[in-house]
Amino acid sequence: MIQKSFFQKHHKRLVLEAVLKAVICGLLVGFLANFLAALAAWIFDFGGIWFAIGIGAAVGLITGVTLYFAKFRPSVQELAHRVDRLGLEERMVTMLEMQQDESYIAKIQREDAQKHLKDVEERKLRMRLPKLVSIMAAIAMVLGCGMTTVAGLAAEDIIDSGAEVLNPEDSMPELLAVS
Repeated sequence: MIQKSFFQKHHKRLVLEAVLKAVICGLLVGFLANFLAALAAWIFDFGGIWFAIGIGAAVGLITGVTLYFAKFRPSVQELAHRVDRLGLEERMVTMLEMQQDESYIAKIQREDAQKHLKDVEERKLRMRLPKLVSIMAAIAMVLGCGMTTVAGLAAEDIIDSGAEVLNPEDSMPELLAVS
């Protein structure tokens, strides 16, 4: 049976790519959750910044780990396809398909694939990271940090909370007539 150890140097690179994708997606979702929690904390005047930071970190961590294991973790087949794109002319995929075959032709094909795999450098395997998701994660980070700052300032009574902004007559100071 052909295993990941056969592709070890290439497998590490794909695992790094998968981890980075999961981290970026986790940051995107985590900062959006952070923004929403900070917005709720500011509007309803509760929790402050630690509530929003805790919600964002928990949601981001859960999302990142879940996405890695459910979507991004590389399989041996995916690894074979990616390595074949480096000029191996479907040698790796064929080797995987014929891994149970013990015929002379299959053995020769496996040896040929192994010989050609040694010539392929792992640096040629380019990382493919999602640009749009990365940009959205950066925007979500700015929004989340900004709203967390607003919620923290409102919790310290430096600025008005959302409840005071939305209902200004409740928070109006009494005016004294001076004669």
